[in-house]
Amino acid sequence: MPLVNTFEEACQALGLAIPEGLPEMLQPQNEEIVPERYRAQMKLEIIAAALNDDWEYRPEPGVYAYYPWFYFYDNEEVARMKPEEKEQINLVPFLHGQSNGFCGLAFSYSFNAWSHASSYSGARLACKSPAIAKHFGRKFTELWRDYLYG
Repeated sequence: MPLVNTFEEACQALGLAIPEGLPEMLQPQNEEIVPERYRAQMKLEIIAAALNDDWEYRPEPGVYAYYPWFYFYDNEEVARMKPEEKEQINLVPFLHGQSNGFCGLAFSYSFNAWSHASSYSGARLACKSPAIAKHFGRKFTELWRDYLYG
């Protein structure tokens, strides 16, 4: 299955009609009452299902799952980057309406030191290959931001 690049393409790949085939929390009439982070999570789950061709991670010996991995940069770090370095990352405002921080590709977690990293996102957002996880993080960075920090 080719990689989807939009939420609409993911819905089409899964045969979900928009909006009638979408879950209730994504229905237009519920937009004002359902927090954006929940809407983003539901959209990411639909996209993950489409990207993975309905594969779902089940913990078993020898079975691996992959997740997008994000690095966070402040404006000073971005300003020091060479143009070719900036081309390698997907910069988006950290929070809606703010321009004081940017994040690049994927999700990172630090516990006392940068040398320890863990991912606490669920299996529904797992990818079956590193290439899919990279695409998932780069193409849908704003949804990931809304899900993780919305």
